[in-house]
Amino acid sequence: MSPPHVPPRQLMRAALAAAERGWPVFPLVPGGKRPFWHSAENCRGLGVCQDGHVGWEACATTDPTVIRKIWAQPFNIGIPTGPAGLLVIDLDIAHGHRPPPEWAGARGGRDVLVKLAARAGQPVPTDTFTVRTTGGLHLYFEAPATVELRNTVGTLGWRIDTRGIGGYVVAAGSVRPEGRYRVVHDAPVRPLPDWLTLALTPPPPPERDTARAAATHHPAYLRAALDGEAEKVATAREGKRRITVLRAAVALATFPELDDHTITEALTQAAEECRRRTQEPLGKREVERAIRDGIAYGRRRPRSRRP
Repeated sequence: MSPPHVPPRQLMRAALAAAERGWPVFPLVPGGKRPFWHSAENCRGLGVCQDGHVGWEACATTDPTVIRKIWAQPFNIGIPTGPAGLLVIDLDIAHGHRPPPEWAGARGGRDVLVKLAARAGQPVPTDTFTVRTTGGLHLYFEAPATVELRNTVGTLGWRIDTRGIGGYVVAAGSVRPEGRYRVVHDAPVRPLPDWLTLALTPPPPPERDTARAAATHHPAYLRAALDGEAEKVATAREGKRRITVLRAAVALATFPELDDHTITEALTQAAEECRRRTQEPLGKREVERAIRDGIAYGRRRPRSRRP
């Protein structure tokens, strides 16, 4: 099946439109999803690669002159999500596959996202820039500045992938044999909601001594865990205070022995110490919500007891 014919000028306009939003673009093969430029395995060290392979991410551009030159040919359009500052959630349709029992009744990634939002007690985050793909939807979000989110496959749930640092998406205006990528909700790109940031943030690897102590859940270890997370909050740097509170609440909530009140009291006091130290307030409601959200997320991932 060949892709529908689209004049190169239309693809050029689509590439320029993405660049005007501040998103660098690079060419994909005509009618496909693969980068047009060669891979590291096939690099011959010529041209821009004479001092080492230069990949599609480094070659992506927002320069209108360069874009007009490249898209004199009918290339599809790729957006490297990392340099663009984006986290894109890919909601795929079922493609005839039956959902696992946990997601019974879901017809694809969008239905799973609805269920996830309901579990988190949050609105379904669809009021953002959205592109209809040839097999689902791409929801565009501003990537959080406080944590590096890379690509995931199924981490959030069935038929949901994400593209972040190290990934790319096929941009609106591109065409494939199955159809065209189209903007279906031309809204501002919203920040990624906190509950999704938490769900996509990989847990830090446990330190050897910490893991050994956690095996027995000795009270002294619990106190050390409380004090350690509170210290992180109290000394959090500007711009990372809220995510530090969230992470601390998640970490502490994985211990069933620590009740919600104990965690909340310790982190609230630490946030107040941070406020006094910096003279820059972190709002009370903001702290309360961060702690509440973090506890709710951490409780769903309790630490397993070891014999």
